[in-house]
Amino acid sequence: MASFTTDNDGYLVELELWSESVAEALAESLGIKLTQEHWQVINCARYFYQTYQLSPVMRPMVNALKADHPQLADSLTLMRLFPSPEDASKPPTPSPTNGSPAKRIACIAGLPRPTNCL
Repeated sequence: MASFTTDNDGYLVELELWSESVAEALAESLGIKLTQEHWQVINCARYFYQTYQLSPVMRPMVNALKADHPQLADSLTLMRLFPSPEDASKPPTPSPTNGSPAKRIACIAGLPRPTNCL
């Protein structure tokens, strides 16, 4: 596996080092085992970023998925695929483990933390 570094919030420091093996490792650190559905969302998020130079927040992510993957295009599905960790005893921090699934998607997809994302 390639060597990579994350910032204090768990996001990839050097975005160009992203690969599928890096995504697998980032997902594992969040307690997520990637399936074909995950990869469809991740690839959609990466395409969105390449197009707009922004990491998608929830509503734009859902809208982007509607064209090619309508079965994944709702917030409940994204919450199921990219859930918060079960351990609620952890104090809140600005990491991809807290808040919106869009943060976990961006983290695993090797994208910057989405702006305006709780």
